[in-house]
Amino acid sequence: MLKKMSGGWMLVAELRDNEDKPTKTMNVTVSARIGLGVANTFLEIIWDVALRETYGTYICEVIGFDKDTQSSLTELTSEVTIVEEDVTARDLWGLIQDLTKKVAGIDDQTNKFGDLLSSLGKDYSGTVDDVLGHSNDIALMKKDIGGLFFRINETTEHVEELDNDRHSTDKTVKFLNTGVRQLEEEMSFVHANITSNSNTTRLLHEDMTNIRNDLTAYHGDMKALEKADESFTREMNTLEARLGMLSGKILSQRDVQKTVDAKLTSRRVGTFEKFLENFAKISAWPAGKFAIPATRREGCPLDRAFFGNNHMYLSSPEWHYHLCETTRIISHKRPWPEGRYCVNKITGFRCPDGLEYGKVDMSIADTKVKRAESASSNFEFCCKKSGSHNVPMVLPTHSPFKLYRYGGRCQKVRGMETSENFLGPIKIKHSIPSNVKTGVTPDVDISSSSPIKFRWCYYY
Repeated sequence: MLKKMSGGWMLVAELRDNEDKPTKTMNVTVSARIGLGVANTFLEIIWDVALRETYGTYICEVIGFDKDTQSSLTELTSEVTIVEEDVTARDLWGLIQDLTKKVAGIDDQTNKFGDLLSSLGKDYSGTVDDVLGHSNDIALMKKDIGGLFFRINETTEHVEELDNDRHSTDKTVKFLNTGVRQLEEEMSFVHANITSNSNTTRLLHEDMTNIRNDLTAYHGDMKALEKADESFTREMNTLEARLGMLSGKILSQRDVQKTVDAKLTSRRVGTFEKFLENFAKISAWPAGKFAIPATRREGCPLDRAFFGNNHMYLSSPEWHYHLCETTRIISHKRPWPEGRYCVNKITGFRCPDGLEYGKVDMSIADTKVKRAESASSNFEFCCKKSGSHNVPMVLPTHSPFKLYRYGGRCQKVRGMETSENFLGPIKIKHSIPSNVKTGVTPDVDISSSSPIKFRWCYYY
């Protein structure tokens, strides 16, 4: 059904053979059906109320499809014009009667609603008085509750910090006690057996006594670790320097103490080497901002430097892996030890002093690869390439950790075993450009015929 408008014909309602219900564009009631033959097909439109836009010229259009000729057929009825005079008095009387019934129903509902409002008004007046009477108490209670939650949050954070510091302090004190006992045994043994070069022996004994006093004083200072983290770092550096001086003096005694036999020398050096291994267990990580791969079983090292930070690289959907990132820049002056190894570079920070920068372009990967905190697809590293794989370096040994392999073999670490593994495999989607690796990078297998593998070393 169409209505004639100034710009052409407008659709009023229609029914298609592939639809169950007719559609309409005007405020009308429509019923329709498409059946076999003209007798079973109709479209009826009823206006509940004749409005100004109801008047006008209408036409009915039927569109079909001839299966034999494969063409569409269109039938049009004659135009029908509806004018204002076509609305009879009977129609108006029916409308008036319907409206009268509706108005009567509205009046009845209005009376009931008035009674309900009156009842609610009484209840509301009493409720308002009660609410106003307690509003000040509620405001004070909210203020007290807010302050209580603030104090609870502060207390919870402080308890967590104390718990972490106590855990680290307990381990440190345990290892320091072991070192003190070993030094006391060594000093007693050296003092009892050295029989010549009395002046040098006296100086050595004084140095050992000073070291013992320093260790005793440092043991007491450990109780104040919660309030003096920077002081702890300075004391550790001083202790390392004094131990280095002591190591040199002990080793020099093999030249001046000609009367001390080879067994004494071997025992002294062996005891001191064991102390160095124990000292490695409490030593701090080298300076700078960096990250290392998390281990599959232990996760991040149990160290204050790595508390609460676990970032990741992503490659969806095949693989992902976690990184242990330092939560703050380690500010003490301990340098990175000589060796051949690599760590992850942190976006926005330069490589720590003594390490060289390098990157691998991962845009060649067949899956999406990105850093969690960066839109870059590059894997960035900081590498040390001086020293020998076979000379053990000193790093904290109280927790397992991973380093990237450099130079074809795993770097030895004092007091730890090592095994090799790899990150990957990562599929390649196209040919490999010549500049896929830039700078100094860890050992990585990259070829057009096999997936990418980053080699790393697990220390335990």
